[in-house]
Amino acid sequence: AADITAMTTDAEGNLYVAASFTGEIYVTDVEGQEGEYEEFVGAEGDYFIKKPTSFLAKYDANGNLLAVKLLNATQSAPAESEYWGSASYSVIDKIVAEGDKVYVQISYNGNVVIDSIELEAKYTPYFGYACMDNVSYSVVLFNSDFEAMANVAELSVNTEDESMPAVESFNFAVSGDDVYVAAIGYGSLIYKTAEKTENINFFLNGDNGESEHAAMV
Repeated sequence: AADITAMTTDAEGNLYVAASFTGEIYVTDVEGQEGEYEEFVGAEGDYFIKKPTSFLAKYDANGNLLAVKLLNATQSAPAESEYWGSASYSVIDKIVAEGDKVYVQISYNGNVVIDSIELEAKYTPYFGYACMDNVSYSVVLFNSDFEAMANVAELSVNTEDESMPAVESFNFAVSGDDVYVAAIGYGSLIYKTAEKTENINFFLNGDNGESEHAAMV
């Protein structure tokens, strides 16, 4: 089972498509003949997360399959805490092709390793003895052959904040060599780029459920 989650094209007419899936999947080209496909095996998922694994594929303008990249997430919950979570997952939410660069927005819980890039899971303490998953977002830069080049921007919760912060939404845009990020969240969040790490604190009152749902750009 698979769901397409993002698509785009570049100036040369190449198609970039991403999907989330479970179990075994076949990524075919325009011919779709037996033996002329890429076969992948992903995680099985659970009741809450039906399709935990993702792939990114590139086709030329004639529908020939040029490259495929698989994204798997693995759980790494702290051993000293009871884990109150679900299956780890990665989802490709958006693709932007700019020249020979491909920018990919990934939402994930669990650890995701893409070549030399490591996207680290964030777990929040809960009631002092358990931990919960928190969704993180990253914009990862690939070259045209899907080799991961850099983790351009990352937004996640501050794991020291026990009041259950969250990143509620995330998006990005590209203009030339500049990348613009916008997000909404509450509580204590951490924004990371290659140049800096910044702690952003939005209002969160755990006693009565009030929170800012504030925007950052």
